[in-house]
Amino acid sequence: MFIMADADSSDFAIVSARISPGTSDKLSRYAHFINEKQPGLNAKLGTIVRMLIVQALDQAEKLAGQSGLDRELSRLHYLRGNLHFAQGDGEACKMEHERALEFAQRAGDRECEAQALSGLGDAHYAKGSMLSAHAAFSRCVAICEDEGLARFAIMNNAMIAIIDTWLGQGDIALQRLARAGKVARELRHRLAEAMNEQVTGWMLVMLGRYDEADGLSGPPVGGGLAKTTGWIRRALLKKRGVAMVAGVQYDRIDDAGLAITVDGKSELLDVDTIVICAGQEPRRELVAGLDAARIAHQLIGGADVALELDAKRAIDQGTRVAIAL
Repeated sequence: MFIMADADSSDFAIVSARISPGTSDKLSRYAHFINEKQPGLNAKLGTIVRMLIVQALDQAEKLAGQSGLDRELSRLHYLRGNLHFAQGDGEACKMEHERALEFAQRAGDRECEAQALSGLGDAHYAKGSMLSAHAAFSRCVAICEDEGLARFAIMNNAMIAIIDTWLGQGDIALQRLARAGKVARELRHRLAEAMNEQVTGWMLVMLGRYDEADGLSGPPVGGGLAKTTGWIRRALLKKRGVAMVAGVQYDRIDDAGLAITVDGKSELLDVDTIVICAGQEPRRELVAGLDAARIAHQLIGGADVALELDAKRAIDQGTRVAIAL
């Protein structure tokens, strides 16, 4: 996403485009130049692209401010907020969307106002402020309904439903999703339809209504996942100090801790709590021994119930167990 600003006019164009091979080559040479000028920086191509996007946003914001273009300033701050969200910076994301909302209201642009509120909802949700997120998403949907922005409302309704479930209002959430799903089908909004059905299935499982969840036709496996979801989640986890290790072989759990092998090297992790999420076929061989020894335990994920690739449910259950410890 690039912001093109013409210094001789007040026209702004927001365009989505792939980087051509020629442009990519120029960016690579630019990265090489910067690395030579600043030894130790090690700026990679992705870093350079982000730098250029930020520079373009800065230039566009300056010109928009000079021209008093409140609507364009709202859109620019909205884009900044989205960039901060992708980087896992919830506070900066929140601040930018608050600015976007301020300029949208000043311009009297209801669509920009709805976008800013949706971004605020994401920022609050990422920080775990569920009530604030619910309020922002609800205000967004109310504007969408008033202004006929039905397509934009669908995804935000799904977020409200997710929060409703966290707040113990599962039935209300399912009713909201049913209405949103109907609109998605009528508008032939396939991405929203896939997301809506995925969230519905997750909620039914959370509510213990497994037969209903299993009865959903659903999209192809992975068909409802946004391409950015994985790296956004990883960025948020990294920001919060979560260490992620790939290629791990789990050897044993004993009084000394968790024994693992990473790239052929044995390690012993000194841990006090281990949450296990395992399998697509429920494996509960440990349960009988734990019961006999009167050791408290909780089944989660596939060990609880195996329903396709439902990592979200497993992570949710594991998080709840960890919080309760």
